[in-house]
Amino acid sequence: LSLVVWNNGKHLVPDFGSCGYDSAEKGQWTAHTVSHNTLTVDGQSQYPGLDTDKTWPCDSFQKRALGKLGFFHADPFLRVAQANCDTLFEGVKLTRTVALVDGQIVDFYRVQSRDTHIYDYALHIDAPFQSASAPLTPLADPLGKNCGYQHIHQAQGAAATAQQISTTWGGEQSGLTVTSLGGEPTQLIVGQSITTAPGKLMPMQILRREATDTIFGTILAPAQPDSGSARWVTDATGVSVET
Repeated sequence: LSLVVWNNGKHLVPDFGSCGYDSAEKGQWTAHTVSHNTLTVDGQSQYPGLDTDKTWPCDSFQKRALGKLGFFHADPFLRVAQANCDTLFEGVKLTRTVALVDGQIVDFYRVQSRDTHIYDYALHIDAPFQSASAPLTPLADPLGKNCGYQHIHQAQGAAATAQQISTTWGGEQSGLTVTSLGGEPTQLIVGQSITTAPGKLMPMQILRREATDTIFGTILAPAQPDSGSARWVTDATGVSVET
């Protein structure tokens, strides 16, 4: 249940695909979930990768890693799709709903489990990091020891907050604003990851949350000339997106 974003001909939120088949990074990085724009549980990759470096992770006929389309709708004003999967992490169901509204992406990523886990919602952004809504301090380098986290460098983190979190990337003509719904304590992590190009790093962010059943609600607003940005609005009727 990953996501890619194009804007004005630029692959702004890309997927790396695969490192060279004969490289160590094939199993150490692009075969792991954190190298993609999706979600990890307790620092582990989705099945069939899990916590080991597998150059060719493969599911089986008996246990499929299979996402299911919940619904799809498209008209001149709204385009929305939802998919789910409950076989990627033991006892965890993932449901992702993505809508394109007025040139902006609204992403609801729900994670359901009876047990408490640490969920990391990752986005790789091909634009320089500019600012965050909370102060950042350096974290361990690399960010982790395995499952791809050993290839995330120069990480900085903010204190967990239940307030709305916002980051900006790139410039006015080709940038991106990422705004995340508050409500539950969430830690913002910003860093640089390796890519499929030797020696090249790319900025990324992670939203980290400890929970059982939770929804990561995020607006991705690419730079658009003469266009305002979107924000979350919370009132007595619930939560909405204001553009």
